[in-house]
Amino acid sequence: MDLSLHGEVLWRYRYILVFGALLAVALAVLSVARPTLDGGAPALEYRESELWQTKATLLLTRPGFPEGRLTFTTDPSRLSGLADLYSKLAFSDAVLERLRRQGSIDGTFFARPVISETSGPTPLIWITGQAATPAETIALTRRVTSAFLSYVVERQQAAAIPPADRVDIQVVREAEPPTLTRPRKNTLPIVVLLAVLSASVGLVYVLEANRKPRETIRAVEASSPELERDEPRPVPEPEPLTARRWA
Repeated sequence: MDLSLHGEVLWRYRYILVFGALLAVALAVLSVARPTLDGGAPALEYRESELWQTKATLLLTRPGFPEGRLTFTTDPSRLSGLADLYSKLAFSDAVLERLRRQGSIDGTFFARPVISETSGPTPLIWITGQAATPAETIALTRRVTSAFLSYVVERQQAAAIPPADRVDIQVVREAEPPTLTRPRKNTLPIVVLLAVLSASVGLVYVLEANRKPRETIRAVEASSPELERDEPRPVPEPEPLTARRWA
């Protein structure tokens, strides 16, 4: 492989390569972002959103911190069993309606009881929020937690349950630092970039291949000036036949 020859070819068509590189970068960017107007100024917006996740931990208990006592006035299995029911209430239509009254719901959420690997069901609930940014994820999880707690207190008051007999829901841990669960994919822009660059290089070699035969023809014509390119060479006329007399 003659690298100097390839270098000469690429340099000869350098303007095509530069244009192809700029086009490749532009198409790669547009494959992951779309042009928009941000306050009247042009900007780029990602076509695909990331997915961030966080969760808050709630504890079902009784007033007065019964977990600090050696003996329980309430059966612990009762609260563990209620954790499954309350996790479904956290995703009920009543809680959703409270959230909609507060504003748009940017993301999704769900709730589930915490199951211990050693002791089985626990009186703990995880409320998990998912959104496109870390800030939206934390805000959604806190909104869901607040709406759920206010819903339970409202139902307890409407049922006239004495405070000492109510299930007390305590926030053990607010929204944790969000984690990225679905990053943006970089496969498409890489494929677009390589495809356009390859097409540009291929075009250069096609043009070079078409240029070589023309140069060869010009060189042959220049070395043989006696050849007339436009007019055909005249064909000599045959000599007339003469009769011979035999003696």
